[in-house]
Amino acid sequence: HGLADFDLYVPGVALPAFILLGTIQGLKELPRTDSVPPRRRANWFVAAICVAVVVAVLWIESQALGAAMIRNAARARVKTNPSRALDDAKLAAKMAPWNPQFQTSLGEVALQAGKPEEAMAAYRHAIEDDPYRAAYWWQLARVKIATHGVDAEALQLLEKAVELNPTNPRYGQALAVAKESVRQSPSSLLQSDPAKEAGSSN
Repeated sequence: HGLADFDLYVPGVALPAFILLGTIQGLKELPRTDSVPPRRRANWFVAAICVAVVVAVLWIESQALGAAMIRNAARARVKTNPSRALDDAKLAAKMAPWNPQFQTSLGEVALQAGKPEEAMAAYRHAIEDDPYRAAYWWQLARVKIATHGVDAEALQLLEKAVELNPTNPRYGQALAVAKESVRQSPSSLLQSDPAKEAGSSN
């Protein structure tokens, strides 16, 4: 692409500057110094640390890549084979336990597979890993309200989501709807019915 367009203008400007700086540095007369004997043990120690870091990074990235592939497969087959999809989602979350996104994916698959309790457990796990992500609190509240109705914990979850991300209208609207449903709960309607009946009889 660089043959047809000059997108590499930043390196094109920087390269001559650094070549000139290197040329100037190379023309300077440096004082003579005695040769330093190589420190073989220190070099091997540093090399071993570098190799260990590279291996650890490759292992973590390969686990994350494999977990992402399994998660995508679980999402694709959740409608045709929900049991197999749920097992795959659990495997993906187990392969990358440090990534809360796989826990939320497990929650989505479990919810579509008809396992709301497992979905809530997955969302709670994601909140433990990343308590500052408002979407996790909202998703847990959404499943809890759909399964058990609006209660004090559901309101606390929604309030936490609004606190973490007050600019998202979806969280504020869900909290307002939940509070309104509590205000117009069946208990309050039952208390108001006798009064209405008394008024109608008069």
